[in-house]
Amino acid sequence: MYTDAAQSELAYLSKAVKLLTDDTPRDPYVTVPVARVRRTPTGGFELDEDFIPSCAHIDASPTLYRELRGLLDSLQAKVDALYGLHRQSSQHIIEFRSGDIASFWLLHTACSSFGALSHLFHHPQLHPERLYQELLRMAGALLTFSNAYQLNDLPRYNHAAPEACFQRLFQIVRDLLDTVISARYFKIALTEVKPSFHLGRIDSQRIDENAAFYLSVSADMPGPELVQTVPVRFKIGAPDDVEKCVLSALPGVKLTHAAQVPAAIPVRPGSYYFALEARGPLYERMLKAQSMMLYVPSGIDDLKMELVAVTS
Repeated sequence: MYTDAAQSELAYLSKAVKLLTDDTPRDPYVTVPVARVRRTPTGGFELDEDFIPSCAHIDASPTLYRELRGLLDSLQAKVDALYGLHRQSSQHIIEFRSGDIASFWLLHTACSSFGALSHLFHHPQLHPERLYQELLRMAGALLTFSNAYQLNDLPRYNHAAPEACFQRLFQIVRDLLDTVISARYFKIALTEVKPSFHLGRIDSQRIDENAAFYLSVSADMPGPELVQTVPVRFKIGAPDDVEKCVLSALPGVKLTHAAQVPAAIPVRPGSYYFALEARGPLYERMLKAQSMMLYVPSGIDDLKMELVAVTS
């Protein structure tokens, strides 16, 4: 190259990339699956969006990113449920009693896993093996509390064909979460849309017609008086129905004081619980609307409320 010798041509080879179908002989090639197609009912073809290819970034697979986001949502709900089992002081410190050791380590596992997985969610350019490692770490920690699976059930990472191992590991993690932390208890967030009117949304994917609803109430008034006041003065139902009930001075869905609540509900000291009567046209319209309105009269000091659903 740097001499006075005669010029000559230099031959070289380069890789030729091509797409092959699964029924094409592939022995002469080095191959890696990149997509999967399926036949539609009309006879055409479409990409299978659930397919997880071998990739170098988490967000290269929409399925991986979607599964990670769903797991984070589930973890957040589990952490909220565990926090609800314990008293919280005014200094925002969670109080654990001597018998709370299992709950403490569950909360530790859930919070630690959420932190690591959240980092991967916000930096999806990282390698999927990092995600797999954190999922394995989380599954191993959850196996401390359940023998639904064994350690040798945890699948090994396969970069060349990651779909099967990721699907299996996500399923194990979800099953363990639902086994060790009750999935029957859901909080329904209440938003005050105008004075005295609080709106809650019913998630139809988690809460069906077999769910039982409970309203937790605490206030600066004697307990017996609160127990008598809530069923008479509070009104709950579909948003349109509650508006009409308030204007017409009619009752909403019946509220009954519950001296005992299902074990899935974390009972808070000083709170009283009221069950919604699961029958009648007002209740049915509330479920159909997938939302509920709670009317609370003014003048009740230090009022705190929480609406929960317990699935069967």
